[in-house]
Amino acid sequence: MNRIYVPLAIAVLAGFAATAASAESLTRTGPYGGTVTTDTWTGPYGGQRGSVTATGPNGGTFSGGGGCNGGTYRAGCASAWTATGPNGQTASGARARGVGPYGAASVRAHSGPNGNTVIRSRRVR
Repeated sequence: MNRIYVPLAIAVLAGFAATAASAESLTRTGPYGGTVTTDTWTGPYGGQRGSVTATGPNGGTFSGGGGCNGGTYRAGCASAWTATGPNGQTASGARARGVGPYGAASVRAHSGPNGNTVIRSRRVR
């Protein structure tokens, strides 16, 4: 019986080792000037991450990123961003969601330039 499982285990481990992650980065000029830089990464098991950084022609900036795991039984994603206008005012936000055997849940939080924060959450069974 071990004669079957040992070669099978070796084949599965070799398949996992042969599956490599890939990454990509790109910088370009934005549609109205400034620069936009994007980075993406895909893992060997379907996990993905990405980020973007942008600078506008008037000095405003935006930075954000997020990722998801590649599970089929349990899956989850999260992202966050921040922005600063040319006058120095900032806004930010974050979001996360997950799916498991007993339902799904998500939460979002956003803060505006005046310091006001809005938080929303939801759970589905």
